[in-house]
Amino acid sequence: MSTDATIAELRSRIGTEIGVTDWFAVSQRDADIYAALTDDWDYMHNAPAWAADGPWGGTIAHGMYVLSLIPSFLKQTTNLPIVSDSDADGFALNYGFDRVRFVAPLRIGQRARAHIRILDVIERSPGEHLLKTECSVYSDADLERPVMVAENLAYLTFDPTGET
Repeated sequence: MSTDATIAELRSRIGTEIGVTDWFAVSQRDADIYAALTDDWDYMHNAPAWAADGPWGGTIAHGMYVLSLIPSFLKQTTNLPIVSDSDADGFALNYGFDRVRFVAPLRIGQRARAHIRILDVIERSPGEHLLKTECSVYSDADLERPVMVAENLAYLTFDPTGET
């Protein structure tokens, strides 16, 4: 697909939901591994006996862990014409986030899933575009209020000749 066709396809889907992940659950093991890797150990995340008497009735997932799942969510849900790392003529880079909010706790073991929506596609220079998506994660305990909402940015770079 040409660069122009790829960008046109992305722009045609601005404002629409482009995918929903399968249900997943964060296990206590996941929370403990995340804490060990990031040196972010806390009773509310990693001490089930202590957390059982806390405000959530058990341990909760690290918000940053849920945020770190966004690349997996995007791979699982989107069928977008975006260049891949194997493309010789272009690639997508993680560019960061515009806004992240941890709205509600995600209890360890609760099921959750992510909804992905395209917010914008912005040309930065010939062959380079910024893709902004919104990732909203909901738990099965409350399908109305998200656990997390994040505006994710991907920097798309193509062969400037438009041959991608």
